[in-house]
Amino acid sequence: NRQGNCYVGEAALKVDVCFNEKQFVMNILDRDMSRSFRLTADPFQVPKPFELEGEKKFTLDEALTAAVHQNLDSLVEYEKVTQAALKAKAAWLGLFPRLNVRVGSSVRYLPDPVNFAVVGVITSLGDLMPVLLPSRWFRAYSSSSLGEAERLAYQAMRANLLTQVEGLAYALDQQIKIVGEYQRMIVMLEASKPRLRAHVEMGTLAETKYKEFERLTAELKLEQFRAEGVSSATKQLIAQAIGLRNPDGVLGVDVPADGGQLTGAAQVQKEDILKLARERSFELEQIFHLIQSAKYDQRSHWWLSIDPSGDTNYSLGPALPTLIRVDQSKIRQLELMGAGIEQELARRVSESVDAFNGDVRLYPMALEVAQNSERSLTRLIETSVLDGNLNPELLTLKIEKHISNFTRAESQLADFRISRSKIDRLLLRGVYHRLLPDRGAEFSLSPRTREWSSR
Repeated sequence: NRQGNCYVGEAALKVDVCFNEKQFVMNILDRDMSRSFRLTADPFQVPKPFELEGEKKFTLDEALTAAVHQNLDSLVEYEKVTQAALKAKAAWLGLFPRLNVRVGSSVRYLPDPVNFAVVGVITSLGDLMPVLLPSRWFRAYSSSSLGEAERLAYQAMRANLLTQVEGLAYALDQQIKIVGEYQRMIVMLEASKPRLRAHVEMGTLAETKYKEFERLTAELKLEQFRAEGVSSATKQLIAQAIGLRNPDGVLGVDVPADGGQLTGAAQVQKEDILKLARERSFELEQIFHLIQSAKYDQRSHWWLSIDPSGDTNYSLGPALPTLIRVDQSKIRQLELMGAGIEQELARRVSESVDAFNGDVRLYPMALEVAQNSERSLTRLIETSVLDGNLNPELLTLKIEKHISNFTRAESQLADFRISRSKIDRLLLRGVYHRLLPDRGAEFSLSPRTREWSSR
């Protein structure tokens, strides 16, 4: 029987079941109404639904900060850094005595009591006094170097991520300006239609020319739609780079208006940039630590023959010198990789500096050409509206030329900003300077980090 939010049944026992959105209660009562059982419960925990972030317009600084903290690849790389750091810590803790309950199966087959005693001492030494085994020290040093290399790889990855987001933001700013210029042209043509239509009715303008004018306006709207599609794709790339689940979560990125102006910008010298970039390269320092780790591994391999937990392939025997030569080859391989990174670094510096200096030189000219074509187009439209002397072919050419000149000027500005961003990345200045505190209070590299020859 239902009584409000309760269901009541009577037999040998009376059962009351009551519930609403917030609570569930069940009472089991005896005939004398004494309570024998009571069950209460809150609502079950509802799994949190998958929700997309809301749409937002970011500042450039907000987008860069979000990329550093939310990008999925960056978070994965951070876990690798954590794992490497924990492994290094475990390697050093392994120098302390420990309890090992394993019984070596090889011991039971040693008939010589003396050999048995020697192996037993070494095994006990490995467990109770590992600090006395040189191989353990070298392995700990190697793990520390690998941990540092992993952290530097993480820093390099984050720096490259910032460059990517910054470049996309500048490209988006250019694309939005191009969409706005199409809109300005369309508004200008739409505003001219009533006057041109009046010329058609007065007989001073042919109907066919007016139809061509309308066709031109429609084509501009189509080109504007295509430009909007390009900008939408760039917004989605930015959303992915900064770690948003919502691909449409970025409405735009506000780029500082004075941040990319070329007025008064000075050209830079490759030699100065290359010297600083070489000193501040995460990648070069990472290779240095990988080489250090390989050298420590090589030294540990010499001592593995007396380490009970060591690789048996490195036992004393004719194969050991050959295996050591493998270690030497690995070191030379890393040294060659370091030389390749230096070569790539020099190429990136040259490319970025050439682009930067070219943009500084060419942007004023491209801007002037765009402004001249805009004035010429405006005069043509005003003249056509005033006297009805409309030339659709000439107007089409003028509009196409102006859009081309405007796009070139904006592309030059975007390229300048991107080139400047790449140089900032190489020098770790500007927003990239924020990555430095993770490396310690002082950012300096020993000259030996740049010496690749181990001989």
